[in-house]
Amino acid sequence: MMRYAIVFEKAEGNFSAYAPGLPGCVATGATVPEVEQEMREAIRFHIDGLKEDGLPVPQPANRARLVHAFAAIDDKGVRRSLLGLAEGIARVASSPRLAKRGEGARTK
Repeated sequence: MMRYAIVFEKAEGNFSAYAPGLPGCVATGATVPEVEQEMREAIRFHIDGLKEDGLPVPQPANRARLVHAFAAIDDKGVRRSLLGLAEGIARVASSPRLAKRGEGARTK
C-alpha cells in the first residue's frame, strides 16, 4: 500500500487538500473528514489514470512535520512573522549532522 502526504487548507467557506507527491491531485469539501475521504478517492482515481495512460506512478517520497510558527506584534500593532526563527529551524533541519542520522529535511 502506498501512502502519500496530504496537505489540508482552510479556504473561504470550505476546506481543500492536495497531495504534493501527485501533482494535480486535489479535492475540496465542507469539512476536513469529507476532504480526507475525497482525497482518498482522488488519489486512487489519479493513480488509475496514470496507469491507464501508461505513465509512471510516483512513489511516495514526502515527509511531513508540523512546525510551530510564532508571530510578533510590532509597535504599530501589525503582526509580522519571525522569519529569523524559521530560518534557524531550516538551518538546523538541514544540518549535515542530522542528515547523517537521517533526521534532517529531505529535498529533491
